[in-house]
Amino acid sequence: MTGRFPNSIPQILILLLSSVILSLPIVFIFEFYRPNVSQDLKNTGIFLFWCLSILFVAWIVNKKYKVDVKPNIGINHLPSIILPILTVIFFKLGFETPITSYLKMPAEIKMMSIEITIGALLLAPICEELIFREIILKGLLTRYSPKVSVFLSALLFSLLHFNQSQIIGAIFFGLFGGWIFYKTNSLGLVILLHFLSNLTSITIRLLLVKNFQNYSDVITDPIVIGVIISSVLMLTVCIGLILKEAQALKLIIAKPMK
Repeated sequence: MTGRFPNSIPQILILLLSSVILSLPIVFIFEFYRPNVSQDLKNTGIFLFWCLSILFVAWIVNKKYKVDVKPNIGINHLPSIILPILTVIFFKLGFETPITSYLKMPAEIKMMSIEITIGALLLAPICEELIFREIILKGLLTRYSPKVSVFLSALLFSLLHFNQSQIIGAIFFGLFGGWIFYKTNSLGLVILLHFLSNLTSITIRLLLVKNFQNYSDVITDPIVIGVIISSVLMLTVCIGLILKEAQALKLIIAKPMK
């Protein structure tokens, strides 16, 4: 093997399959030895162990072939990250919220447990960005073009979140976060964006549960309508500025991705 692991679809499938196999013991323990544990805690524990399994396999293989996989978590020139942050937030407010509210009525949205909240705000941003950007995307970039690499990593990221309340945001963030990572090589930046994305979703969820009972209430509320329209306009402006000033997003690259 040459280059980073994984750097192709077959290698990614091998990595994912091996991580599933390594995760089977923790699934067995939760199902047969800790059956009274809450389902949210089970899901969070299994997710964490699965992520650690992926990171462990990737680290072992790359170490064997003497490939440096030390992530770059630094974020320089903090003013330059404002546009990506605003883009993520305005997308949540202007597009994802109206659509997911239609797919899942506010009255059906339940309050998130502490386990799921911790997973969404802490585990998911760190673990998922390590896996899908630092390991998978960076590996793909050594073999494929940036467009193909970002698309493939975003596709895999979306498949992990394949449910009606997450898929739209996952597709957007998979593409946008992948592009930002390619431009900046900053794991710290995409972790921050992922955290803010999930925090915005949780905040919106709380507001919906507290103030609305069905979708008709949401789409007829003048404040909600104003927020949606303003967010769509601001999102358009932010994306335009980012595309215009793409070179400004190269915050911390010291050497090409390998």
